[in-house]
Amino acid sequence: CAALSLPLIYWLMGGGGPALWICLLSSALVVWMHRSNLQRVWAGTEYCFERVRLLPRKRG
Repeated sequence: CAALSLPLIYWLMGGGGPALWICLLSSALVVWMHRSNLQRVWAGTEYCFERVRLLPRKRG
C-alpha cells in the first residue's frame, strides 16, 4: 500500500518531472517483486503472525 501511495502523494504535493517517474518505476518494481505475496493476501492464504503476549497478564 505504501509503495502504491508514494507516487500519488508526491504528485498531489506538486511534484513532477524525473522524480515522479522514479517513484512510479520503483512502485511498479515493488509490486512486481512481491506479486506472489499479493496474490496470497488477496486469496486469503497468506500466513499471518499470531499476537504474542510479551508480558504475562496480571490476574485479579
